[in-house]
Amino acid sequence: MNKKRSTNIEIQQFFSLQITLQTLSDTNRTYTHRSPSKEQVTNFQSYKLAYISDYIIYLEKHICRTTALHFLTVDQQMKAMTPAIKKGMKEWFTQFVEWIQTSPVAAEENAAKNNHGLAYDVQLTAYALYIGNKELAIQILKEFPAKRLFSQIEPDGKQPLELERTTAFGYTLFNLTHMLDMSFIGATEGIDIYNAASEDGRSITAALKFTIPYIGKPQSEWPYQQIKEWDKKQDEACWVLRKASFFDPKAGYEAIGAKYRTTSASSRLNLMYSLE
Repeated sequence: MNKKRSTNIEIQQFFSLQITLQTLSDTNRTYTHRSPSKEQVTNFQSYKLAYISDYIIYLEKHICRTTALHFLTVDQQMKAMTPAIKKGMKEWFTQFVEWIQTSPVAAEENAAKNNHGLAYDVQLTAYALYIGNKELAIQILKEFPAKRLFSQIEPDGKQPLELERTTAFGYTLFNLTHMLDMSFIGATEGIDIYNAASEDGRSITAALKFTIPYIGKPQSEWPYQQIKEWDKKQDEACWVLRKASFFDPKAGYEAIGAKYRTTSASSRLNLMYSLE
């Protein structure tokens, strides 16, 4: 299958996901992640929605160098982009942005000091840009380093709230992925998130440097808990380095990632984050 055809398939899958999301009601948005045994929602983050960040970056890099959600509004030649899909997606995301800012469930996530709060900002920024609320997106982007990065990353690069988890390596990578996603989004608006640094050295680069010594190493060398999926998270770490290499190609991140990456050649990640 050639790259162009693969690209079209990926875009069609993206549109299909949005049509599915459009059918969600306000009730579904509130209770999708409610645990039957608990009174309150324990996790606002929707992993289907999280996939949108991946499509954002893929479409940015390979289609029109702008936010992927914004791409959907400007490329009228795509056969998959029917008027009905365009209208439905815009309406759904407009409602969703309102819900994110007003729902008590979402407010809890916004207030979270760990990856939940950081992911909240990434999602809201992407969706705000898509519906044309650039003022909101810019505000979040400008506040992001001090509000999210410097409060979650120590000068030595540790992310203490993620290291408390029983799967600390995985959550360290998970939060780094969100940080890099926000860096891609910020770049489209001329705001440099990736290179933002506090006076005492808190930065994405510091977080990467803390993580790198444990890539390609046995789990026994990780001084925190990771009770499952060590090998899987090792491969994910290599893709975190691939993302970082787009911002700092001379840092040697890709060389490290390429050495230890085990992803199948047929994985769509090879298309989404192609260096070609």
